[in-house]
Formats: sequence, C-alpha cells, structure tokens
Amino acid sequence: MVDVRVGIGFQLNPPNRSRVAFFFFVFLLSGLSLSAPLWAASAQKLFEQGLFTETGERNPEKALDYFRQAAQEAGPRNPGLLADARLHMGRCLSKLGKTDEALGIYLVITKNPAGVSADTLQTAQTESDRIQADMKRAADQAALEEAAHRNVATILVPEFRDNGVSLLFGPTFVRGSGVFAARGDVSMRLRIFGRQSRPVFLEVGALTPGENPAMASGEFKSSFFPGATDEAELHMGYQIHAALVRDLPHGHQDAIIPEVGVGAAYTTSRVNVMTSSTDNFTGLPTLTTQETHFRVWSPYLRAGVRLFANHPVSVLLGLSYTVTPYKGSTDTGVPLHTASFDFPDKFWTAGAQLQIRFGRTEYVARPKP
Repeated sequence: MVDVRVGIGFQLNPPNRSRVAFFFFVFLLSGLSLSAPLWAASAQKLFEQGLFTETGERNPEKALDYFRQAAQEAGPRNPGLLADARLHMGRCLSKLGKTDEALGIYLVITKNPAGVSADTLQTAQTESDRIQADMKRAADQAALEEAAHRNVATILVPEFRDNGVSLLFGPTFVRGSGVFAARGDVSMRLRIFGRQSRPVFLEVGALTPGENPAMASGEFKSSFFPGATDEAELHMGYQIHAALVRDLPHGHQDAIIPEVGVGAAYTTSRVNVMTSSTDNFTGLPTLTTQETHFRVWSPYLRAGVRLFANHPVSVLLGLSYTVTPYKGSTDTGVPLHTASFDFPDKFWTAGAQLQIRFGRTEYVARPKP
C-alpha cells in the first residue's frame, strides 16, 4: 500500500517596512489636504455670522460667542482671520462695558503682528490707545477726587474744557437800500494760536439763500426812445465768508468778550430788469423782463460781542459789512437801446447767534472761598 499525499504550500514574505511607511505618509497628507479647507471654511463662516450678528442684529453678546469660536477654529494656522476675529471680540467687549478685557485682546493683536493686515494692526493700536487714555483720565479724576476729599480746604467744581471748535447759528437781518431781509446765518469756528492770551479763530460761514424783497432798485430812461423805461431790482442770493476773528481786551472777566474779524466774502445775486416801451408798428405798450446773475468777491468786516462767553452755550451779537459794488449793462432787446445800471449800495448785516462750544466738563480742585 502506497500512501500518497499531495500538499500545496504558500510562503508569505515578511512585509516591507519602508513600503508601509510610505503608504501611511501618503494617507496622512491626503487627510490633511482634505481637512484644511474644512476648518478654514468653518472659521470663516463663524466669523461672517459674528459680523451679521454684531452689525445687523446689534447683539454684541451673541456675536462675541461667534468670534470666539472663529478664533478657536482659525488658530495659528490662519493668523489673519484670527486677528480679525480678536479685533471684533474687542469691539463687542467694549460695547458690553468690559474695556479691560477688550484692552487685553487689542494688546495681543499688536504684540503678534505676523500675518496680520496693516488695517487690523492700526485699528487695534488706535483702540488700545483710546482705552488706555480713557483709563488714565478716569484714574486721574479718581485721584483728584480722593485728594479733594482728604483736603478740607479744597472743593471740586465743574469746569468746561473746550476743544477749540464751535458752531454758530441764528437769524440775521441783511440791509440793502433801506430794506431788511431775514436770513439764516450758520458758521463754524476753529481756534488757532490758542496759546495766546487772546485767541484767534478761523471762521467759515454762510448766509442761507432765500427769496427777499429788492435790496436795491434803479431806473433808466433812454434819450433815443423817450417812451422806453427800464426798471431794475437787485435781489441777494446767498453769501459765503471766511474770516479771522480775534478777541479784544476784556479785562479779568470772561463773561462778556468783544471781538473783531476781517476776511473775504463771496456774494451771489440777481438783477431783474423790466422794460416798458411802445410797439413801433401797433403803437401798443409792451413789457419785457430779463434776469442777470452776479457773483462778487469783496472784503468782509465784522464786529460783535459774546455774552455768557464763559459757558458752553453763549450768545453772539454782531454786525458785518460787505462792500458789494454791482455794476452792469443789460441789452433789453429794443433796437439801439442798452440799459446800464449801477448799484453802489453796500450790504451790511445785524444778527444774533447761539454759539455752542464742543468739549467736556471735568471736576477740578479749587480752594474753598
């Protein structure tokens, strides 16, 4: 008896370690390339939701959560988006009254400028400086109040500190040839050379346009056409002026301050001409009208006095004088007939304005009276 056995055998080679490592590295890179857009898109979406919530819904508390999540998702892999999210976190914290936390975030942005846009860095630096200035001002005020409470010979009194900018507005009456026209007068002032004992102001203002009675009138009769008569009326449009205004000496008191100013004015006006004549063919009377516009540069002089000048809101009583010689000739349409008018009248105004100075009121220590 013959025992025959048939077998099949397989020989498995041991795995190649370098080949396994290569495939694992390729798999890891592909996973990272797929996951990077996912976290980037997630961070950007959270940031956009935060912007909508902050500006659209005006909910800084809810927007703060979105910006925090966006900052966490962005991380150091996206420093630009991380800094933008932190910047808006600071804004939300400021709106919620948490200025200390906002300052800390702004400082983190400015101390890590790598990969951050210039606008974000500039905004963070500006907000940081503003918060630190406010904190210093509050600390100085608190120290001043504490010192005043300790010193029984000192009291705290409110004092207005203006920043040199003021707004003036009120009614003004413009006079031509015996006619007064009411106009609005609006001006802005900026203090220059403020260190002088009597400051100088740069003032830019305007008399508002409006319909008014004739400021002046004239009449012309032709020697060639005895039956033709031309009557003209001058109407003022508006006036813009720029002047340097300086306080006059006013002693040791600051409640009533006289002032003078000099500058230039740009005045617009129109002349309405009405011609009465007789038609040569029919013999019937005719009436024609014509309108001419004038624009004149002229010197501008003013003088006034400010009442309650030591308060944020004061009253300015003033006069102004403008040299406006109006001269012109008008062809009225009648053959060989040209009417010439001369309005030598000067415009001057008288009015009262409220002056509002911009600034803030602070408590300062003063000796008890």
